[in-house]
Amino acid sequence: MFAVWLIRGCIVALAVVASVTDVRRRRVPDWLTLPPIALGLAVCAWRLHWAGVALWAAGVGGMAVLLAVPWLLGGLGGGDFKMALALGALGGPLFALQALSWSVAAGLLLFAAWGAAAAARAWSGAAAPGGMGGAAAAAGEAPLGTRLRLAAASGWRAVHEAPPPFAVAIGAGAVAALAVVVVR
Repeated sequence: MFAVWLIRGCIVALAVVASVTDVRRRRVPDWLTLPPIALGLAVCAWRLHWAGVALWAAGVGGMAVLLAVPWLLGGLGGGDFKMALALGALGGPLFALQALSWSVAAGLLLFAAWGAAAAARAWSGAAAPGGMGGAAAAAGEAPLGTRLRLAAASGWRAVHEAPPPFAVAIGAGAVAALAVVVVR
């Protein structure tokens, strides 16, 4: 029973520390993701022997296969990729799939909020006197259509040029999947 709570504690710690690190520094370091992968192997081998090693390999391999294309296309950072591998190593393949499903949902909300925040900043900048320059500044406010186009373009640009810290979505997905497992 101790090993189960050790793994659950590591999952929560990984989710929280990786999220905070990704928000602050825009990266998830190796020192945070590689030890949980090794710990997952050690605990699985200790508790289930060769079957545990196979379970660990299925968790890590499943996450690697599912996230290889997004990572190779640049839609996912290397730290986020290794964080997902660590979750697969710690929780096994079923937990990894559940965490990934919750992460996709959290990621959609995160991307929408990230774009909406950029659009809101652009909207308020266009509404401020001098925010647009030229005739709009002289009038004191940009026309509504101009403000809408600027806000939409800014939101789109923010999501594509400086994407949100996706470790937050992966961490939220892991905690949500863990909550479902604990409640059952």
